[in-house]
Amino acid sequence: MAQNQEAKRAEIRQTRDQAETVQRVTEDMAGTLRAGVEGAQTVVRTLQETVQTSFEAVSDIARRSTDQSVQLLGRAEAQDLAGQVSENLRAVAQSSTALVRGVQDVSREAFELSQKRLQTNLDGLNQLARCRSLSDFIAAQSSLLRENVEQTLNNSRRLAELTIQATDEATRTVTAQVEKTIQRPNRAA
Repeated sequence: MAQNQEAKRAEIRQTRDQAETVQRVTEDMAGTLRAGVEGAQTVVRTLQETVQTSFEAVSDIARRSTDQSVQLLGRAEAQDLAGQVSENLRAVAQSSTALVRGVQDVSREAFELSQKRLQTNLDGLNQLARCRSLSDFIAAQSSLLRENVEQTLNNSRRLAELTIQATDEATRTVTAQVEKTIQRPNRAA
């Protein structure tokens, strides 16, 4: 009878230990998920700040250039310069649009990746809950940890790729306009 009671106590302890481990794993996974979402939000905020700063800088430069040109040049030349500034601002707006589209793509991808991670973690928790022995529990926990590390690396790589694509697209737009602007005075000469 004493052995049965001791076996029951051991089983209860093991169940309690497993439940505590599942709880810790759940909290760790939730923290990882939060970190992924916060990382994506940071990328979005950084891109938005970059777009805002770039637009403000270009607008300020355009305004000063136009003011100086009107003072230095005649009215006709100033109007030509104003046209160039207008085209440059259009290019900045297009690159900003490309960046915003990129931010949306990154945000959408981050959300989808977070959903996949959550599902993986839920599946892992279910697997942990079904474990009947300590060795099964350790194997399931190791598998879940490995999957989380792999997903973290793959998710980071994917979000970085999307960010680079968005930045490249915006850079191409601005570069094309800069090249047009540079070629215009060369043609006039």
